[in-house]
Amino acid sequence: MNKKYKIIIAGLIITGAIALIMFFVPNKAQTSGNEPPIDPLTALDAADQKSFDSLKEVYHESMNELFNEAFSRITAGNALTKAPDETDTKDEACLPTKEPLNVSTYCVAVRGAKLYMNYGDRLDYIKSSINIGIFNNTNVVGQGAVVADLEIKGKAVEKEIADAKKALDVTVNAYKEFQYAYPMHKAYEKTFKLLVKYRDLLGEIRGQVEFFPSKFIDATTSKCE
Repeated sequence: MNKKYKIIIAGLIITGAIALIMFFVPNKAQTSGNEPPIDPLTALDAADQKSFDSLKEVYHESMNELFNEAFSRITAGNALTKAPDETDTKDEACLPTKEPLNVSTYCVAVRGAKLYMNYGDRLDYIKSSINIGIFNNTNVVGQGAVVADLEIKGKAVEKEIADAKKALDVTVNAYKEFQYAYPMHKAYEKTFKLLVKYRDLLGEIRGQVEFFPSKFIDATTSKCE
């Protein structure tokens, strides 16, 4: 691949990753590495288990915090981005309360998947309750509106389960690209700063050289022979 196109592709990846960070606007102050990390996996316990809207809100806030924490650790530098190897107990290595927090794509995906499965189980419970309500009210005089409303809620729950999975897949893939692209971005940034410094120094030298005589004293030419 042409070097020019590689640079363009790298730039697009970095731009997309930065846009993703801007999308994940933190709702709470993120940990700096000196504070205990958050445990988003327990957040759903505080939600109203019978309320679809409550669970949905808490889930997306928790997933937001999960990725925000990983992004902030990488941009802060010295983050643990190496996936646990076969000698590690992977479940323990990826715990959200373990320090240093492992923000490798593998561990972030594991934590995200666990949160999603927890969310899915709770939504399945709500969906079952809705189905029971539909069954109990079907063919009951005067309950047609209730059944119709329950059916709408049931479809909304099913859609949320599917949409949440798609969102997680897309976000994990974007995070993976960011994790690889960000160090390259920092290297480009460092190189650019060095080039600017070199340019400025070269300008200073050029300015000083202009004060040198264009012709050596008692010489018949300004050229070195």
